[in-house]
Amino acid sequence: MHQTDGVALQLQMDALAAYQGFGGLFPAIDLSGVNLGGLVLTPGVYSFASSAQLTGVLTLNFLGNANSRFVFQIGSTLTTASGSAVSVINGTSSSGIFFRVGSSATLGSSSAFQGNIIADQSITLTSSARIVCGRAIALRCAGR
Repeated sequence: MHQTDGVALQLQMDALAAYQGFGGLFPAIDLSGVNLGGLVLTPGVYSFASSAQLTGVLTLNFLGNANSRFVFQIGSTLTTASGSAVSVINGTSSSGIFFRVGSSATLGSSSAFQGNIIADQSITLTSSARIVCGRAIALRCAGR
């Protein structure tokens, strides 16, 4: 476990650089007020002025290109309902999926998530929620 050593410090610096970089990508398709559940999206940059909700299944179509990228710029919170999922089709790489969350992310019970979440404040995985492929990185630690 790396809590306060050089590895942890490098991870925090890399995560902050990614967080800042993903925030400046344009043009972004504005999905403010749209529930991600039921959508089939192709590679690109998607933005939410404030919160983003996922109820059901979000399908990300890589169009046969494993190098495709999906970036979600979320102004405040990301919340998934119980049993929600992020699904990948026509590709096998979920390393190209990034959720930049302005404050906190909460994955509901039994959610099956794919992608990398970088949140400014916190990330909560409730009962049986899991990240099938990807990472969850919160930039601010408790007590900091």
